[in-house]
Amino acid sequence: MDSQLQSNRGVGGITTTSFPYKLLREEEQEVRIVTIMPESAGQEVRCSLATVSLRKRQHFEALSYVWGSDETKGNHEIILDGHSFAVTANLATALHHLRQREKPRSMWVDYICINQRDLDEKNVQVALMGQIYRKANRVVAYLGDLTPQIERSITWTERYTQRKVNSRTLFWWKLDIKAWCSRNTEYNKNSATLDACLGKKDLIHLPYWTRMWTYQEYHLPRHDPICMCGNLVFKSTVITDKASNQLDDAQVAIIRKTRPRKEHDERARAQFEQANDFNPKPDSALYGMFTNHAGRNYVVRNRFSKIPSEPLGELMARTASHSCRDPRDKIFALYGMAPAAQQAYPADYKKPVEQVLRETTELIFNREMGPAIFRLFPVRPNNIHDESLPSWVPDFTREACRMPRQSQYSLLRPDESLTTPIGPHRSRVSDDLATLHLWARPVGRCKVLFQFSPDEREVASQIWECFQSPDALGNSFWMPSGLSERFLRACLSHRWICYQFGMDEIADTLQQMVQERTGAVSGGGPVDECWAMLEEELRCNSSKTVFRVVTSDGTDGFGISGVGVQDEDLVVVASGALEPLVLRGKVELASRYQLVGQAVVDGVYEEQIPNPVSDQVQRRPFEEFVLK
Repeated sequence: MDSQLQSNRGVGGITTTSFPYKLLREEEQEVRIVTIMPESAGQEVRCSLATVSLRKRQHFEALSYVWGSDETKGNHEIILDGHSFAVTANLATALHHLRQREKPRSMWVDYICINQRDLDEKNVQVALMGQIYRKANRVVAYLGDLTPQIERSITWTERYTQRKVNSRTLFWWKLDIKAWCSRNTEYNKNSATLDACLGKKDLIHLPYWTRMWTYQEYHLPRHDPICMCGNLVFKSTVITDKASNQLDDAQVAIIRKTRPRKEHDERARAQFEQANDFNPKPDSALYGMFTNHAGRNYVVRNRFSKIPSEPLGELMARTASHSCRDPRDKIFALYGMAPAAQQAYPADYKKPVEQVLRETTELIFNREMGPAIFRLFPVRPNNIHDESLPSWVPDFTREACRMPRQSQYSLLRPDESLTTPIGPHRSRVSDDLATLHLWARPVGRCKVLFQFSPDEREVASQIWECFQSPDALGNSFWMPSGLSERFLRACLSHRWICYQFGMDEIADTLQQMVQERTGAVSGGGPVDECWAMLEEELRCNSSKTVFRVVTSDGTDGFGISGVGVQDEDLVVVASGALEPLVLRGKVELASRYQLVGQAVVDGVYEEQIPNPVSDQVQRRPFEEFVLK
């Protein structure tokens, strides 16, 4: 069930108003199964519907696919029990390829099997999706159209990783034999292998892997789904890590064999350049795409021996970058893997989005992870002024550790001695979902110093100036002799750069960047890994605010935050939190606060303990802050 479908089943000109659905009995866990009739490829797709109960053993497949977002391509029609039935272009294509020549095929297809006009039925059927995809004999993941490069990638893996001998791998077997005695054939094999490398990239970047509903549909089945691109059917293991890594190794081998030498001809040189171009450079957009997918491991399935039960918050963080049209589907599309969440707050498309977000925050905060929720998700844009929701309801559409501009410093952690409460203090969302009762220790008040430029090149100059002349930050900080390095480390906490390179190398690279920008030295040199990572860190700091944290004893620290910090905002370390939080008092409500957001704060982290700031915070008792 693709997320694009969920906001309003039947939107965008796709209508099912003319089809006479029969009511389903909820108590019997009834669902509809569509049978795709066998007909020749040129004919229209004909189907029939039958009602079955999940309480009994059934034989059916389940389809997982992307509904499609381009509504300008027009509608496509199938024949369903003698009625014309409009479907999306992508579903129509999938049905054509799924249709068998001689045998009917029984499948559960969300768009056809659920009455899209009936919200009550939709709520019930969404609750059954976990069972549907677990009980299906097989799940077919229709990934998208087939290209020659994708076909090369799949058949290469079947030949060299799975060692298959069939009509699809015969192409590669012939090349192997001929390549032993013909240099020209070796070139042909290299060229075909490079096509396979390109196909692998195309395959893992298909929209299927970035949709909300397809995530649980792919991970829920008891057995690995069968994948389809066009009419090509293949096992999902074709795109797992092992297969992918072996194709990468083949690419590296081509680079080594064709590395330019005097005896090499132009064809070898061209293949070397082509193979080398597939390695995304650290400063390229493609590099981000590759590392993003590698880190999230979208295509590698978790295997569950029984119905999975995972914390909703962790699932939502894992799928934060997945897209859907209806914000409620950021939650409902994961209920099949988080039955505890479904039981607490059943899917209900009649609920306003704001209510669903409040309930989800309560569930994750009170029952799963407490203030650590703010490590996984950033604050909402304009959360202070958005009165439709409390300031503490996070932005579930983005993952904080993947959104460094939102002040998430996932590589820093406050020392446990500051966040572990003495006594039964437990932060919680109120029963009426209106307030957050946060137990925390105050650190100090904010005094804004300056704001980083939106231009990353200017950010480099600003950081370098503070590194060279820390007096620009002020003269009341603890241990002034170490201020330069502490400030630089705080600015570089979004990635692992400080763990991969020494501070001297980082400082030298930063200085070179600044000199190139000012024209002191000529640019255009090679971009190494340190340079590329430093550029990303600079982008993460753009437009952030640098402020002093004024403590009661005059020994100050500094802070950096991507949210709108103002003078007199209060920095606290909360019980169970994984980063300092910034609060703002509400003028019209005494003793009430709003959550401004997260920040990195000098002096409270594990590697900095002990110091005057942490000593002072540790002496303070936990206080209850009521957040609106």
